Amino acid sequence: MNRFPKVAGRLAAGCVAVSMLLLAAPPAAGKLVVRTFDKKAYPKDSRLTFVVDAHDENGPVAGLAPNGEWGLHFGDKSLKVQPKADSYRAGGEITTSILFLVPATSAIIGADEVGSEGDRARTPLRYVLDGFQTLYTQVNDKDCLAVGCYTETEGNATLLSSGVKPQGKVQFPKEAEEVARMCAPSGSAAGGGPGLESVLRSTVKPWVNQKCGSGIAQRLVVVVVADGNSSAPVSPEWARNLVPEGEGRWLETYVIGLSDGGNSGNLAKLGQSANWASTVPVRQNVPAELQKLAPWLAGEGVYQVAFTLDDAIRSKSAELVLTVGSGRQADKSDPVAVGVLDPQRSWWSIALLVLVILLCVVFVVLLIRFIVLSAAERRRRREEEEARRPKEYDGPSRGRLIVREGPCANQTFHLVDDVTFLGRSPENHVAIPDGSVGKRHCSITIQDKSFQIEDLQSVNGVFLNGQKVLKAFLKDGDSIRLGSSEMQFRL
Repeated sequence: MNRFPKVAGRLAAGCVAVSMLLLAAPPAAGKLVVRTFDKKAYPKDSRLTFVVDAHDENGPVAGLAPNGEWGLHFGDKSLKVQPKADSYRAGGEITTSILFLVPATSAIIGADEVGSEGDRARTPLRYVLDGFQTLYTQVNDKDCLAVGCYTETEGNATLLSSGVKPQGKVQFPKEAEEVARMCAPSGSAAGGGPGLESVLRSTVKPWVNQKCGSGIAQRLVVVVVADGNSSAPVSPEWARNLVPEGEGRWLETYVIGLSDGGNSGNLAKLGQSANWASTVPVRQNVPAELQKLAPWLAGEGVYQVAFTLDDAIRSKSAELVLTVGSGRQADKSDPVAVGVLDPQRSWWSIALLVLVILLCVVFVVLLIRFIVLSAAERRRRREEEEARRPKEYDGPSRGRLIVREGPCANQTFHLVDDVTFLGRSPENHVAIPDGSVGKRHCSITIQDKSFQIEDLQSVNGVFLNGQKVLKAFLKDGDSIRLGSSEMQFRL
């Protein structure tokens, strides 16, 4: 039998492996990828929770919880925070769904024509199942698991596990013959089916919508073993947009390619959008290569990091950057758009705000009261000044003297002449029969509509509003006392 095709295929395996490594670029060294975040507790507790994937060129980075030096940055400002980092498992708020896709293509199910009789008896599918069986034992009991098989021509994969179930309730198929029987391809590798990419997308897309428990985030893991054979070309973007952004979920895809009898070009394209990809040249290496996925599958580089901010920030479109480590050795994430951050005020800040508002109200009330009282006082002073100003005479009576006390009490004397004399003598214009009043005690002169009283060297003097005067102008309402007689001047 001519073995040249098989030998040539195996000689090309190394080139295929190199092409997979080049095209399926590994994650950047020291890279932090924020998978999702939760800000529900921010208004009340100023707490933001992030799910972060930390990895480098060697794989997941373990040991960053609980003692990693985590930081949070807003623009150029390093925020004062209290970080609390938990490993993926310890956090307990991230659910995980895992989908194992077993190939049942012609090249995988068929026996090999090269090698010893024992090797030929173990089909590639048997090695694939052995590798998955090893990974199966490392799936957490709380994780949800589904196992499916696919061909290169069928429209959808066949779920061997009868749906998504907790790991403990999934019976993993152990016999290759059973899988081959359940997933027997209906056509050849060159058949007219929808193609490998369509099969994978039509299988993964409905699977990601099946819930597994409850938590702040859902991790979706797809592990695919493939030979690359397809009735249609495979796009490097086959795994893109299978999970919509902003729903607290993310998809991780891991591809193991078997180049023996496979399509190296399609294998390379499958690996380009995967989180991790590798190609093995012979079937015997499949279990060991799958075992390398154990740290990724266990989520050793996935952390749940909660930041409690000492000084809460307020922003309508905040972008935050996470860091781990210190100085130049710190690794950081790309800016994460967390949107609106609106912290809720604490009771004491609300009380302080209410107190400030009340003080402002009291201040405004007092200010208004002061303005009103000042205006009233100014108005009163103007009225008093107006009352003190001598009034102009207009009428037959140019003024009056109303006697309040003394012998002439309750009498009214009208001022008519330019000069009016007051005294005890009957010859005066205003005669007051009072012994304490002089014969010609004083006079009142009217000039330019003003009234002026003058003491005419009396013994007891003239008192105007209680003050002794020699000469003074009169105002409406003034009190005049001559001896024991008191009278009021009125206009």
